[in-house]
Amino acid sequence: MLTPASVLRAVDWSVIKCRPLSAGYVQYSSLAVMTLLCWSEISSAPAVAICITNCGQCQQMFGHFFQGRVCAEACLSTGGFISPDCNNPSSIRRFILKRTYS
Repeated sequence: MLTPASVLRAVDWSVIKCRPLSAGYVQYSSLAVMTLLCWSEISSAPAVAICITNCGQCQQMFGHFFQGRVCAEACLSTGGFISPDCNNPSSIRRFILKRTYS
């Protein structure tokens, strides 16, 4: 009867040689590991892109009264969680400059 232990004893380990991994296998496995480690950043990428696009649209609408750079930095720091809507004053209130001219 074959058991795992008897099979392991029967194998001539001196004949088994380790061959180097191919470059394609290494690249594929590296990509898989990086994808697993960075999944949260990858899944939030579309939200960040939409957020930054909205910041750009608000910048075009409001001109120098809108702080587009601050808006884009907020998109990056929150992972796209904030979503500025140019037609909703409460969502862009912190990016509007309140300038008074004398």
